[in-house]
Amino acid sequence: MIKNNYFQLVLFFVILLFGNFLIYSGVHATLAPQIYFTELNLSKNTFEPGQTLEGTVSLWNYEEFVISDLVFYFQLLGGEVNGVDTKMIAEQRGEEIFSLSPGQEIKKTFSYTLPSNLPVCSLKFRIQLANSRGEEWGWIDKVISVGGEGKFLTLDNYWVVKEGEDLSPGGGVHYQPGEIPEVRFDVANSSDFTIIAFPKIITYKRNVGGEILQEQAGESIIVEPEGKQTLRITLPELTKPESYLSEIKFLEKDSQQLVSNSLYFRWIISGEDAEILSVQPNKSSYQAGDEAEIKVQYTGPPDYEIEGGEGVLKVEIYDEKENLVGKAEKDIEIESREILIEVPITKSVYNPKVKVEIIKKGRILDQYEFEITPVVKVPEKHLPEEKISFFERNKNLIIGLILIILIIGAIIYFLKTKKMKTAKTLILLTLLGVGILFGNYVLAATEVTGGNCDTNIVFNSPVPNKKYEIGDILNFKGKFRVTSCGNGLFYNRVDFFVTEDKDIPLTLAGDDCCENCRGATSVDYGSCDSIQNLEYCDEVEVLDESGPGIYKLGTIYPSDVHSGARPYWVEYNQSFVIPDNLGFSGPVRFYVQYSGTHWESHWHWDITYQSGEILELNHSPEADFSCSIPGCYAYAGTSNPILTLENNSTDPDGQDDIVKSEWEILDQGWANFECTGNNSICDFSIPSTFSSSGEYDVKLTVTDNAGETDSEEKTITIRDDIDADFLCSLSGEEGDWHECDLFKGVQEEYTYFKDISTPSEEASSISSWAWEINDVPFSGNVSTSSVKISGKSNTVKLKVTDNKGRTGYASHIFDAKLPLPTWQEIGF
Repeated sequence: MIKNNYFQLVLFFVILLFGNFLIYSGVHATLAPQIYFTELNLSKNTFEPGQTLEGTVSLWNYEEFVISDLVFYFQLLGGEVNGVDTKMIAEQRGEEIFSLSPGQEIKKTFSYTLPSNLPVCSLKFRIQLANSRGEEWGWIDKVISVGGEGKFLTLDNYWVVKEGEDLSPGGGVHYQPGEIPEVRFDVANSSDFTIIAFPKIITYKRNVGGEILQEQAGESIIVEPEGKQTLRITLPELTKPESYLSEIKFLEKDSQQLVSNSLYFRWIISGEDAEILSVQPNKSSYQAGDEAEIKVQYTGPPDYEIEGGEGVLKVEIYDEKENLVGKAEKDIEIESREILIEVPITKSVYNPKVKVEIIKKGRILDQYEFEITPVVKVPEKHLPEEKISFFERNKNLIIGLILIILIIGAIIYFLKTKKMKTAKTLILLTLLGVGILFGNYVLAATEVTGGNCDTNIVFNSPVPNKKYEIGDILNFKGKFRVTSCGNGLFYNRVDFFVTEDKDIPLTLAGDDCCENCRGATSVDYGSCDSIQNLEYCDEVEVLDESGPGIYKLGTIYPSDVHSGARPYWVEYNQSFVIPDNLGFSGPVRFYVQYSGTHWESHWHWDITYQSGEILELNHSPEADFSCSIPGCYAYAGTSNPILTLENNSTDPDGQDDIVKSEWEILDQGWANFECTGNNSICDFSIPSTFSSSGEYDVKLTVTDNAGETDSEEKTITIRDDIDADFLCSLSGEEGDWHECDLFKGVQEEYTYFKDISTPSEEASSISSWAWEINDVPFSGNVSTSSVKISGKSNTVKLKVTDNKGRTGYASHIFDAKLPLPTWQEIGF
């Protein structure tokens, strides 16, 4: 009996373990390659149509693989709802195709010539990173201002018309081979020009930037100023099962220049199909005997009603002479997946060409080939830290194997002691733990769970492992797109969380899910009550918000996938202030939780997070100072050379924590100018170089005992003080006044003195005078005075006061000669 139970338990263990790995390996969503934009700089921010926009942009490849076949798309976006742009004004593909090595951070220069016709407004300039197939990954934005005449048409209110019904163009409308799609949209002219233009229709395989299958021009139209027309246009007739994207834009008839924004219509020819989304080799060169590791992301048929079935993924590697140097095949399920395939290399190759095919029953469903352009080898120190350590790289596998060994030992022990219930419970708990360990191991942004059908995720920000402080702005930017399934996303909802760095339990949305459809009311389908066939709503998984260490930042309800710069994306761009009542710090996770449904079908959901860190509550000091005189001014000169600055800095842990105070006059480049007193008071002696008035920026930097610093800058004003002085004369007559230092008086005769003082800066006149000679006052309160000179050497002082109460002093020393003898004529 025990043997039978033992066999049943082992079988139970194996089935659960195998099923557990299937669950966690079968996630129905893929994270786009983790490439982050970190900086965008433009030479200027104001432009006229037709001008060239130049700048630099910084990129960071966070993957352990080479990311090849990269290209920039330069986009101008307008219109905005909740931070998400709704109109693609213009788009141009860059010329350079480049690669990024693992961990590489790079700054690239670029230039983009604006179209000749643009609306007059503020637009968002975006650099979008994609591969040559048009698969979009990270991006970065900068707002620019556009002038000019505003000669431009606005295309809006656009629909696919099928069987008399207006259908959303965003998710994809299904057609049978040979059916011809029809679309309807409005054209409006808000400019002051009569515009004659024609529609240009470009149809791509899957995405803009992918293979162009057809281009055609429509009939010209005339749109008067403030005019508006509704047009109906047919798209091309195509037969191959595929997901197509048609772009419609208008060109001016005479100049052939762009004169409108673009509209996009997603439509699908039903049938068996597959699409290779991205291919990432682990290196840019290989030696004979190596095994190339090639990571491939792909998806299945765009028609969700068609099963992809089984197929073969084939990878071939060629050298520069087109010689085959490596080949491998792998059986796959044709659905949204990411797999790693190892390719034996028979001959050394540098910057090889990689060719990938998905084959089903001998038919090639999709083919993708590209050359790996030369990449820079990044020093190990520049690679993300968690990618260097072997244990960190394989810790989930190591821990999982240890747990399996322990549980097998425990099973044997409990079987021998006949504790069957305990053995089963231990098996279940251990399998859950192992599943979580294996399921959560993803570099950079990490997908926890993904819902039914195939969703592609771009996690644009926050970037990995960034550090934040309480009060900082935390920006979430990214998007979700249906890679197959083919018919849009509605009742969309996105929740944002910050949590402690631990696995957060998931729970089912349950009845609440279908009651409010998780998201807001659909534009196209109204309230949830009107929909009878919302399948799998009760399978939507959400974070359990009730546990500790979880803080919900907010929720948004994106509109239906109908309008937008790329209307088949559910895009979000939300910023939150990290609150002071968060309750935890240190390593954290920034979660994005998405849910949405198809027209009247199954639900998508996804829970993804980025790792980061929130620093402990700020212990930095707060620098501040004030002046002894309101208005923070002082007078240059000798009468009041001191300006007292009071250090009012504080520290969250107390004033005693501030251990260093440094003062600097920024305008003069003087650091640590001399102060008397302690840290609290700085008696600043106005230097003689401040002989004229002016404004000067004084900076105080304080440091606490933890080494944290803070600075405060204030402007002080140095004003001209009274410039006191007087002239001397023997006669007091006009033209006989001299500088006193060069003057010679005469003893026993009068010498005359005249005030020439200048009042202080804010005063208008001198109001009083006090004269002294050899410390004896003479004369009254007058500007011009005289005194009889009695001694050989004489010191004359003048004290003047202006009408603002400022006082100045002047003093001169001069000699007096003896008077000439008196001549008296004597008669004989």
